[in-house]
Formats: sequence, structure tokens, C-alpha cells
Amino acid sequence: ALSITTILMMFISFNLILNGNKFVFVFSKVLPRTAFLTMLAIRFVPLLKARLEEINAVQHTRGFTMDVGTIRVRARSGILRLQILLTWSLEEAIQTSDSMKARGYGLGKRSSYIPYKMEKRDWIWLAVLASLFVFCLIGGSFGYGKILIYPELGTLHLFPLDWVVLICMVIINSFPLLAEGGELARWKFSQ
Repeated sequence: ALSITTILMMFISFNLILNGNKFVFVFSKVLPRTAFLTMLAIRFVPLLKARLEEINAVQHTRGFTMDVGTIRVRARSGILRLQILLTWSLEEAIQTSDSMKARGYGLGKRSSYIPYKMEKRDWIWLAVLASLFVFCLIGGSFGYGKILIYPELGTLHLFPLDWVVLICMVIINSFPLLAEGGELARWKFSQ
């Protein structure tokens, strides 16, 4: 459960911290097309969800619901909604590609809309997080920070070094949330 919670926390942090512009800025120098496609895929799922909710609201006002009727009527209503969603998405994709082509995307060196620069505090935090990660790797290679559940679940007994490795992993995984929370708190108190 802790592993799943950690993975979910990492993906939530990733989505909150690293928006599309930052993602493309970081990875566009190495793999520009892959970074662009990944950014579009990350943006695509929430966009489709929001559009489907909007389509559902419009269809509901028109009297087409998926809650009543036979299975065939409900399936037809659902297929109609998916058809509207796909048509809308493909139409916008064509408009986006035409816009990108008109702006000369891919013809020359890509410039960044917002230039991000590593500051001194960024390098310090990067060094701190890298050292914590190396410490966790070394502790894990010596067998610390691991809980054996199979073949039977025993009592949770952690050695002092296990606790240190656990605290390091919690700091690493919660760092984006702590950093953004600190920025939000400073913003609230400065007003």
C-alpha cells in the first residue's frame, strides 16, 4: 500500500509541478519530437475527460441519457457521445497541426516560450535530493529499507538505519509537494 501511495503521489506531484511548457523545455533538447508527443499525451487525458463531461451535460439537457432505457438505447447514446468526442478532438487536432505548420514548427532550432534557468538554490536542492537518493540506494543494497511480507507477515521491526532510509525516501517523494506548499504559503502570507 505504501508503494502504491508513493507512486500515486509521484504522479500527482509530476502533474502539479511539471506542466507542459516545463516538460518540453526540459526534454526538447534531447528528444524534441518525443517530448512534444509525450506532452500532448499528458494533456490529452484530462482534456478528453472535461470534454466528455461537457458532452454529457449537453446530451442530458437534450433528453438523451444513458441511465434509462434498454441496453441497446443506452449503448446507442454512449456511442453517440463517443462519436461527438472523437469528432471534436480530431477537428481540434487538425486546427492545431495547421497552426503549428503556419508557425513553422520543426523548420529550425526551437526557441522556448519561457526560458527556465537553474538558480543557485535549484542546484543546492538537486544536490540534496541526489545525495538522499544515493543514500537510499546504498542502504537498499545493504538490505535496509526492505520489508519482507512473504511467506508470512511478521511484526514491523525497523532498525535505525531502516528508519533513516524511510525518512530519506519520504523526503524525496514529498519534496515537490513541500516545495509547492512552501511557495503557496509564502504567497498567502505576503498578501
